[in-house]
Amino acid sequence: MHFKCKQIVVLAVITVLLCTVPLIAEEHGEEAPADVIVEVNGEQYGEEELDRELSFMAMQFQMDPADMPEDQRHQMEAMARENIIQRAILMRYVEEEEVALDEESQQMMQMIMGQMTQDPQMEQNLEAMGMTMEEMQDYMEDQMMIEQLVNDWIEEVEITDEQIEEYYEQSPEEFAQVHARHILLEVPEGADEEAWEARRAEAEEVLERLEEEDFAEVAAEVSDCPSGQQQGGDLGEFGPGQMDPQFEQVAFDMAPGETKVADSSFGVHIIEVLDHKDSLDDVREDVKQMIQFEAGDRIFQEKIEEGREKFDVTEY
Repeated sequence: MHFKCKQIVVLAVITVLLCTVPLIAEEHGEEAPADVIVEVNGEQYGEEELDRELSFMAMQFQMDPADMPEDQRHQMEAMARENIIQRAILMRYVEEEEVALDEESQQMMQMIMGQMTQDPQMEQNLEAMGMTMEEMQDYMEDQMMIEQLVNDWIEEVEITDEQIEEYYEQSPEEFAQVHARHILLEVPEGADEEAWEARRAEAEEVLERLEEEDFAEVAAEVSDCPSGQQQGGDLGEFGPGQMDPQFEQVAFDMAPGETKVADSSFGVHIIEVLDHKDSLDDVREDVKQMIQFEAGDRIFQEKIEEGREKFDVTEY
């Protein structure tokens, strides 16, 4: 459970930002065209924006609205409309609070756009959505300013030691962390008990080798998991629900320094637990960041509801 400030922001706004695209608004000074679907703070958004939003969502979800059942297609259109409204509201807050990208965000922006311009598939995707690379860059800049805005809202939340302790005590097991490494001897799906027993016997032989040999070197030699070659079998720290249930149960029950053979749905493992983190002192920062995330999510929803009235949102 490793949260960073910008990750909290992304989580807080993921429901609205995951599937949004640039919004090209028309000034409300002239008569509204027939295809206007929503107006926010005097700016109009029409069927063109809705179609573009739907295209972007279809690309993200890898599905074609034309192939969906009618009720699912209506749900997707409703989600697209809401995305347009929420993003328009957030951009009004960006303007009101004069948010500007900091140096770190500008560098991130340059890196992302550099990667996109080198992706041959990106140009085709943009063409399918009726967008240019310049419009995509404008969208990316807007999105990063929205993330910075929400991040500023979150940083204003003050969290006391008492809140942290109370939150932790509600479910301390959710914050427990185990640092382990393993060697996997894979067993094919559908294998009979004889095959499993053969792999367990191999695992016991590997366990004996580890009394004399380096774990990382043995993992690189015999493990069927990519982590064996790449990290000497080191899985890093993980919490509840992040690993195979059988593997996870064994690892959490083991003491630091203990090595054991265990089954999982992938095969037979030799597991070594390196460390446990389960006291409040161990996970205090994780607890604090979770509280910040939940507070940020509430603030986000409150700001959206406030913005509907403040920025005169009208749906047609």
